[in-house]
Amino acid sequence: MLVLLSTWLSMFWRCVDRDRLLRLASSAPAAEQATLGIVLGTADSWLPAPVFAGLAARLTPVQPPRPLFDSYRARPALARLAELEASPVSRRWGLWCLPIGRKPNAIRQTEWVLNKNPTLRTRALFKGSLKTSILAALDAAEATPVGPTALALECGVTRKAVYDALQDLRFAGALPRTPRV
Repeated sequence: MLVLLSTWLSMFWRCVDRDRLLRLASSAPAAEQATLGIVLGTADSWLPAPVFAGLAARLTPVQPPRPLFDSYRARPALARLAELEASPVSRRWGLWCLPIGRKPNAIRQTEWVLNKNPTLRTRALFKGSLKTSILAALDAAEATPVGPTALALECGVTRKAVYDALQDLRFAGALPRTPRV
Protein backbone atom coordinates (compact mmCIF):
# COMPACT_ATOMS: atom_id res chain seq x y z
CA MET A 1 0.00 0.00 0.00
CA LEU A 2 2.88 2.40 0.72
CA VAL A 3 4.08 1.98 -2.85
CA LEU A 4 0.64 2.60 -4.34
CA LEU A 5 -0.18 5.54 -2.10
CA SER A 6 3.19 7.22 -2.66
CA THR A 7 2.94 6.67 -6.41
CA TRP A 8 -0.66 7.96 -6.54
CA LEU A 9 0.29 11.11 -4.60
CA SER A 10 3.24 11.76 -6.89
CA MET A 11 0.91 11.57 -9.89
CA PHE A 12 -2.21 13.29 -8.50
CA TRP A 13 -0.74 15.75 -5.97
CA ARG A 14 -2.68 18.57 -7.63
CA CYS A 15 -5.92 16.96 -6.47
CA VAL A 16 -4.95 16.73 -2.81
CA ASP A 17 -6.22 19.25 -0.30
CA ARG A 18 -3.12 19.44 1.86
CA ASP A 19 -4.74 21.57 4.58
CA ARG A 20 -7.57 19.08 4.99
CA LEU A 21 -5.14 16.15 5.00
CA LEU A 22 -3.18 17.89 7.76
CA ARG A 23 -6.33 18.42 9.83
CA LEU A 24 -7.21 14.73 9.49
CA ALA A 25 -3.66 13.57 10.23
CA SER A 26 -3.08 15.86 13.20
CA SER A 27 -5.51 13.87 15.35
CA ALA A 28 -3.92 10.53 14.41
CA PRO A 29 -1.43 8.71 16.67
CA ALA A 30 2.29 9.38 16.11
CA ALA A 31 2.84 6.04 14.33
CA GLU A 32 0.17 6.89 11.76
CA GLN A 33 1.53 10.41 11.34
CA ALA A 34 5.03 9.01 10.85
CA THR A 35 3.77 6.50 8.28
CA LEU A 36 2.08 9.36 6.40
CA GLY A 37 5.35 11.28 6.68
CA ILE A 38 7.16 8.41 4.94
CA VAL A 39 4.57 8.39 2.16
CA LEU A 40 4.65 12.18 1.70
CA GLY A 41 8.46 12.32 1.81
CA THR A 42 8.68 9.54 -0.74
CA ALA A 43 6.16 11.22 -3.07
CA ASP A 44 8.00 14.54 -2.73
CA SER A 45 11.27 12.85 -3.68
CA TRP A 46 9.75 11.98 -7.07
CA LEU A 47 8.43 15.49 -7.78
CA PRO A 48 10.45 18.35 -9.28
CA ALA A 49 9.73 20.49 -6.19
CA PRO A 50 8.51 19.42 -2.75
CA VAL A 51 4.73 19.71 -2.55
CA PHE A 52 4.07 18.02 0.77
CA ALA A 53 7.05 19.32 2.79
CA GLY A 54 5.00 21.95 4.64
CA LEU A 55 2.41 19.38 5.65
CA ALA A 56 5.04 16.80 6.63
CA ALA A 57 6.85 19.33 8.82
CA ARG A 58 3.78 19.45 11.07
CA LEU A 59 3.58 15.68 11.57
CA THR A 60 5.16 13.81 14.50
CA PRO A 61 7.92 11.20 14.07
CA VAL A 62 7.98 8.08 16.25
CA GLN A 63 10.31 7.95 19.25
CA PRO A 64 12.14 5.70 19.90
CA PRO A 65 12.70 4.50 16.32
CA ARG A 66 11.53 1.00 15.42
CA PRO A 67 10.62 -1.13 12.40
CA LEU A 68 7.50 -0.02 10.55
CA PHE A 69 6.00 -3.50 10.31
CA ASP A 70 4.84 -5.58 13.29
CA SER A 71 6.32 -8.74 11.81
CA TYR A 72 9.79 -7.16 11.92
CA ARG A 73 9.29 -5.85 15.48
CA ALA A 74 8.40 -9.35 16.68
CA ARG A 75 11.79 -10.82 15.76
CA PRO A 76 15.06 -9.19 16.90
CA ALA A 77 16.98 -10.35 13.82
CA LEU A 78 14.40 -8.81 11.48
CA ALA A 79 14.31 -5.62 13.57
CA ARG A 80 18.09 -5.29 13.24
CA LEU A 81 17.85 -5.93 9.48
CA ALA A 82 15.14 -3.26 9.17
CA GLU A 83 17.37 -0.77 10.98
CA LEU A 84 20.39 -1.56 8.79
CA GLU A 85 18.48 -1.32 5.49
CA ALA A 86 16.13 1.54 6.38
CA SER A 87 15.70 4.32 3.84
CA PRO A 88 16.72 7.86 4.82
CA VAL A 89 13.09 9.03 4.75
CA SER A 90 11.99 6.19 7.04
CA ARG A 91 14.85 6.99 9.46
CA ARG A 92 13.66 10.60 9.64
CA TRP A 93 10.21 9.37 10.72
CA GLY A 94 11.45 6.75 13.17
CA LEU A 95 9.77 3.85 11.36
CA TRP A 96 12.35 1.81 9.51
CA CYS A 97 11.49 0.33 6.13
CA LEU A 98 13.21 -0.27 2.81
CA PRO A 99 13.15 2.48 0.18
CA ILE A 100 9.81 2.69 -1.61
CA GLY A 101 9.99 2.33 -5.37
CA ARG A 102 7.68 4.29 -7.66
CA LYS A 103 5.25 2.08 -9.64
CA PRO A 104 3.39 4.31 -12.12
CA ASN A 105 2.18 1.29 -14.09
CA ALA A 106 0.22 0.14 -11.02
CA ILE A 107 -1.94 3.28 -11.13
CA ARG A 108 -4.55 3.92 -13.82
CA GLN A 109 -3.77 6.56 -16.41
CA THR A 110 -4.56 10.15 -15.46
CA GLU A 111 -7.37 10.56 -17.98
CA TRP A 112 -9.12 7.40 -16.76
CA VAL A 113 -8.91 8.49 -13.10
CA LEU A 114 -10.17 11.99 -13.87
CA ASN A 115 -13.03 10.64 -16.01
CA LYS A 116 -14.14 8.27 -13.23
CA ASN A 117 -13.71 10.99 -10.55
CA PRO A 118 -14.79 14.27 -12.18
CA THR A 119 -14.37 16.27 -8.97
CA LEU A 120 -10.64 15.53 -9.08
CA ARG A 121 -10.39 17.35 -12.40
CA THR A 122 -11.74 20.55 -10.85
CA ARG A 123 -9.62 20.13 -7.71
CA ALA A 124 -6.52 19.72 -9.86
CA LEU A 125 -7.07 23.19 -11.29
CA PHE A 126 -6.81 24.69 -7.79
CA LYS A 127 -3.80 22.62 -6.63
CA GLY A 128 -4.79 22.10 -3.01
CA SER A 129 -5.88 25.69 -2.33
CA LEU A 130 -8.85 26.86 -0.26
CA LYS A 131 -11.03 26.32 -3.32
CA THR A 132 -9.98 22.66 -3.26
CA SER A 133 -10.89 22.49 0.45
CA ILE A 134 -14.32 23.94 -0.23
CA LEU A 135 -14.99 21.50 -3.06
CA ALA A 136 -13.88 18.58 -0.85
CA ALA A 137 -16.11 19.76 2.01
CA LEU A 138 -19.09 20.12 -0.33
CA ASP A 139 -18.45 16.65 -1.76
CA ALA A 140 -18.29 15.19 1.75
CA ALA A 141 -21.55 16.90 2.73
CA GLU A 142 -23.31 15.44 -0.35
CA ALA A 143 -26.96 16.58 -0.23
CA THR A 144 -26.72 18.31 3.15
CA PRO A 145 -26.89 22.11 2.79
CA VAL A 146 -23.62 23.71 3.86
CA GLY A 147 -23.27 27.41 4.61
CA PRO A 148 -20.19 29.66 4.65
CA THR A 149 -19.85 29.44 8.42
CA ALA A 150 -19.70 25.65 8.34
CA LEU A 151 -17.28 25.79 5.41
CA ALA A 152 -15.07 28.28 7.26
CA LEU A 153 -14.91 25.95 10.27
CA GLU A 154 -14.29 22.90 8.10
CA CYS A 155 -11.55 24.64 6.12
CA GLY A 156 -9.97 26.49 9.03
CA VAL A 157 -10.34 29.94 7.47
CA THR A 158 -12.47 33.07 7.85
CA ARG A 159 -15.97 33.49 6.45
CA LYS A 160 -14.62 36.30 4.24
CA ALA A 161 -12.09 33.93 2.69
CA VAL A 162 -14.87 31.40 2.08
CA TYR A 163 -17.13 34.03 0.48
CA ASP A 164 -14.33 35.14 -1.85
CA ALA A 165 -13.49 31.55 -2.82
CA LEU A 166 -17.17 30.72 -3.37
CA GLN A 167 -17.49 33.71 -5.69
CA ASP A 168 -14.51 32.48 -7.71
CA LEU A 169 -15.92 28.95 -7.85
CA ARG A 170 -19.36 30.20 -8.90
CA PHE A 171 -17.83 32.41 -11.57
CA ALA A 172 -15.82 29.46 -12.94
CA GLY A 173 -18.89 27.19 -12.85
CA ALA A 174 -16.98 24.81 -10.58
CA LEU A 175 -19.60 24.41 -7.86
CA PRO A 176 -21.50 21.14 -8.08
CA ARG A 177 -24.40 22.89 -6.37
CA THR A 178 -25.03 26.24 -4.71
CA PRO A 179 -24.30 26.20 -0.98
CA ARG A 180 -26.87 27.83 1.28
CA VAL A 181 -25.60 31.31 2.20
